[in-house]
Amino acid sequence: MAEVSPLWLRHTLYVGDLHPETAVADLEAAFSVIGPLDSFGIRRDAVCEKSLCYAFVNFSCISHASKALACLNHRTLRGKPMRIMWWQREPELRKSGIGNVFVKNLAPSVTSAQLESVFSKYGIILSCKVVEEKNGKSKCFGFVHFETQNSAISAISSLHGAVFEGKKLHVSPFKKKEERMMDAFNKEQKFTNLYVKNFGYNMTEDFLREKFSRYGKINSAVIMRDEEGNSRGFGFVNFDSDEDARKAIEALNGELIGSKKLFVGRAQKKAERERLLRINRDLHTFSMRDVLCV
Repeated sequence: MAEVSPLWLRHTLYVGDLHPETAVADLEAAFSVIGPLDSFGIRRDAVCEKSLCYAFVNFSCISHASKALACLNHRTLRGKPMRIMWWQREPELRKSGIGNVFVKNLAPSVTSAQLESVFSKYGIILSCKVVEEKNGKSKCFGFVHFETQNSAISAISSLHGAVFEGKKLHVSPFKKKEERMMDAFNKEQKFTNLYVKNFGYNMTEDFLREKFSRYGKINSAVIMRDEEGNSRGFGFVNFDSDEDARKAIEALNGELIGSKKLFVGRAQKKAERERLLRINRDLHTFSMRDVLCV
């Protein structure tokens, strides 16, 4: 049975990747041929009124909105393909990373429309994009955001290593900037001590040891506790070898234990944590410069 998207209950479309000079008249001309519009507008910077290169289009009828998504997604407007998706009133789904897939080693000629065509057989796609330079040249990687995690898993399982347009695809779960930075740190040097957090207060050292010992010899497993002996929700596991520690991170980071998503990473010294925070602040500042006028 095909998946049925609850997002189809909404009438509003997000239209991204617009040319900076796209005007509201261009939007109206492109979308009104599908059906009557309730409202539409291009989002602009509040200070300098520079276009943020995305817009919202609200149809009077849900069937017209669905038709516009099907017919106009990736259609060129002012020389740039539009990226159209259902507007998500709540951003939690997008920010969570659930259902989001990272694809790299794409052929330079592959477009967002072609990428979506390849992945669409695995489930409903909320958004699909091949990342480009400012001059429109492909960076040879992209993202496919599925509505469900099961669709993402199916796509990764089927397409990782598949050859498309002469290139062997690398398809993997999307990772946030913080997770990518953590991976980079983990590759810098050998380590055996892991930091484990976000588990229930009823977690025991015996359970922690049993859970992690599946991946190699453990020297110690400690849960940090307060003065009354209650768990503080985090602890440390020390492996005998660097290789086993890495295997445990790969297998257990993000695993659900009860209702909580376990975090497992390399235990860091204070200087390393401060360096990571500085990098994160720099990334946030750089991101804001992209939004604000220069």
